[in-house]
Amino acid sequence: MGDIHFHLTLDANATKSFFETLFLNNQKLDLIMATLADIQAQNTALIAAVTAEDTAVDSAIVLIQGNTKALADLKTQLDAAIKANDPTALQAVSDSMGNTITDVTAKTKALADAVVAGTPAV
Repeated sequence: MGDIHFHLTLDANATKSFFETLFLNNQKLDLIMATLADIQAQNTALIAAVTAEDTAVDSAIVLIQGNTKALADLKTQLDAAIKANDPTALQAVSDSMGNTITDVTAKTKALADAVVAGTPAV
C-alpha cells in the first residue's frame, strides 16, 4: 500500500475562523483548568476542616475520659482517707476535688465555646 496524502487549501477567512476557534478552545480549556484548581483547593480545605473536626472530637473524648479517671482517682483517695480517719488526707482530697472542679469547669466552658463557634446558625 502506498501513502495517502491530503492537501487542504484554506482561504483567508477559513484560516482566520480556524485560529479563532482554536483560540476560543484554549480559553475554554483555561477556564476548565481554573475550575479544577478551585475544586482542588476547596477539597483541600474540606479535608483540613474534617481533620480539625476529628481533632476536636478526639480532644473532647480525651477530656471526658480524663475527667472520669480523675473523679475515680479522687474517690479512691477519699475512700482511703475515710478508712484511715485521717483529717489531713481528707483535706488533701477536698483540695484536690476543688482543683478538679475548677479544671473541669474551665475545660467544659472551653469545649462548649468551641462547639458553639463551630456550629452553623440555623
